[in-house]
Amino acid sequence: MKFFIFLLVFVVCLRADSNLETRHVTLSDIAYQPFIEEGYLQGWNFFFRNSEMNIIATFLVSNLGPNDLNNGVSIAIDSKKLGSVFVTKEFAKEDLSVDNGINLKMYNNLLKYENGVYEISQFYDGIKLYLKFESDGFGTTLSGGKYFVRGKEKFVRADIPFSFVKTTGYIEYKGEVIELDGVGGLEHLLTNYEVYKYSSKWEILRASNSNGMKLYTGGFHGIKKSADDFFRTLVIQNQKGEVLLSGKLTRSEIISSDLDKFSGYTIPLKEKIFVGENGCYVQSERLRSVGKINILSNISAVLRFFIKLFFANPYQVNYLTKLTVNCPSIFKQELPEFTGIQSYYLINPR
Repeated sequence: MKFFIFLLVFVVCLRADSNLETRHVTLSDIAYQPFIEEGYLQGWNFFFRNSEMNIIATFLVSNLGPNDLNNGVSIAIDSKKLGSVFVTKEFAKEDLSVDNGINLKMYNNLLKYENGVYEISQFYDGIKLYLKFESDGFGTTLSGGKYFVRGKEKFVRADIPFSFVKTTGYIEYKGEVIELDGVGGLEHLLTNYEVYKYSSKWEILRASNSNGMKLYTGGFHGIKKSADDFFRTLVIQNQKGEVLLSGKLTRSEIISSDLDKFSGYTIPLKEKIFVGENGCYVQSERLRSVGKINILSNISAVLRFFIKLFFANPYQVNYLTKLTVNCPSIFKQELPEFTGIQSYYLINPR
């Protein structure tokens, strides 16, 4: 039952070279594909955003814990009206059914796909969520497909099937129905290797600018205390979904940081991340918090016991972040500033 920490972890890249194989994500990439290993985990992480509300809704299947094909859902809400909410639901193997690879049912919670449209429905005590995403098919792989971590047995892969697409729906919270109209996206993770064995902190940032361009960066920090123990990637697309820049980050330069009092972790305020060897970099700056979660705050005592065996201090913190791109060798004109949501998934302090 310790698998729920992984509801919040969806980006990985393990090679240190600067090349990154990128392509659009297909349905077969993100279809349900279970593995028998104890470390098997597959998650579909949907996000919604408008001026009033940020929502992250997750569907997850894993073999982490005492049984196979544990499955469940979670929802994290940050709203001017509703405040911050985090809820999980856990189900057994018999509550899981799959149709045509991508249509999932976990008890009464649904993930449906048809003709380029994704629909999700989630039900919690006092909360009902329905969202409809009109996918543009312009998503990208972040890990270059499967990457084998150890030999030819242990692997991880991460994808962003779509992002910043038109999204509508509603949320019913404690009897009040709120119509939703904004943008949304989907992140997908598949692995048969437990991330706590080699990582301490994960992150993903999804951003866009006024030209309709999209910028993604994500990865993890290792369990070693050396400054170069990290693996992260960067992708920039134009409005047609064409990849303009992609690669592994060669280094990062933290300009300033502070202690997040909620989690107890030190997190960058301003950071430069470098791609390749020609001085190309992206500078990020945190603007404000858009939701923080103590993973242990809203789970059963049994689940809390298992999580504490493997994770010292599991938290998720989300920030609105702005980014500027400085790559004159690639972009002859200065790109408009990007803004988006940056999520940190904090597992263990180094």
